[in-house]
Amino acid sequence: MIDELAIKKAYAFLDLERQIVGVKLIYDKFEYDSILVNEPKSPISYCQAVRAATAGNGLKFTKELSGCAGSSRALGFVPPNADYYTGESSYKMGLYADIDIAKQVANQVCICSRPLYGIVVSPLERFESEPDVVLMITNTREAMRIMQAYTCVYGVQQEFNITGNQAICMECTTYPLIKNCINISMLCSGTRYKAQWKDGEVAIGFPYTLLKGIVSGLQTTVNPIEQNHRKAEIEQSLQKDNISDVEIKYGRTYFLANDRTSKE
Repeated sequence: MIDELAIKKAYAFLDLERQIVGVKLIYDKFEYDSILVNEPKSPISYCQAVRAATAGNGLKFTKELSGCAGSSRALGFVPPNADYYTGESSYKMGLYADIDIAKQVANQVCICSRPLYGIVVSPLERFESEPDVVLMITNTREAMRIMQAYTCVYGVQQEFNITGNQAICMECTTYPLIKNCINISMLCSGTRYKAQWKDGEVAIGFPYTLLKGIVSGLQTTVNPIEQNHRKAEIEQSLQKDNISDVEIKYGRTYFLANDRTSKE
């Protein structure tokens, strides 16, 4: 079962314009067929499915409906071609200065090796069973809050993997899943074109198993970090969802504690 309270708190503590997304990788037809989520009528890229989920529309699809070669390879729908790990394929696309760099990148990013049957991409709160990965598309200010929360509970994430390519599928899904860590992405040209993200948006992905800890970190840091106007908004959101175990303390932030020239 999903943690409904943690999800409600995540929405309360963060100022998100888009819904939080859950992603579940499916490895057999029986499980895939048992999940009551719509399939697209025509092939769709993974990042477009994520974009749809941020607007409240859940989707599931198989290899036949996966419309992006890069995400199909990253997620495990199809194995990499022989020229992928040599760097030849990406070098020919003009993304790297030479084939050695292309090869290095190909061997340092994460690809799911287990053959994938299907994938479910939906607003997180609609899942009945736990998804594999949580995705948030937001601005840099709220990304800061997510990272502060992660660091509060788990310490410094020292192994970010950022290339500016295959942002949603690899940087925010397969890498966090395989490495069991949080990762941030500046997005990529492909997803910005296909999913039409805003210029100032970034993406964060992490395994669902880290959600409760990150929400705990948001709660712990809300008083020392948020200013009064945000605290008021957060308190209102908490009250709306009848969440009563969070004490909001006004006029107290670590960075204004000894600043006599500033006012909350």
